[in-house]
Amino acid sequence: MLSGGTVSWLRDALAGGEVTRGQLARGVCERENWRNGRKQLCLSSASKGLGAVAAELGLPLPAPRGERPQWRLGETLPEPEVEGSLGELGTVRLRRIERGSERALWRRMLEECHPQGQALAPGAR
Repeated sequence: MLSGGTVSWLRDALAGGEVTRGQLARGVCERENWRNGRKQLCLSSASKGLGAVAAELGLPLPAPRGERPQWRLGETLPEPEVEGSLGELGTVRLRRIERGSERALWRRMLEECHPQGQALAPGAR
């Protein structure tokens, strides 16, 4: 449930048509002080709810800035660097994804290819 002030701001912002979806999500989070346990704005949650709120207000959301690539196994995913069975690979190591571009690719791959999508691990909240 959004406060009256946030609803008024959102109505004005949507009617003006000069803001992005990201700016709308940030504005909602800042006005409602929606933060996670690390005190970061809950931009993803706000973004997901914008469509329903805009529909309730009877105003369209701004068009997305660009199409998100659809990652499909064997189509647009990067080719694997190594092929073969796990036994042929030898030692397999995991490494933390640090760079933003790698993190974005990982999230998209997880969302598109994993049966449960990009869900948080149990207990992550």
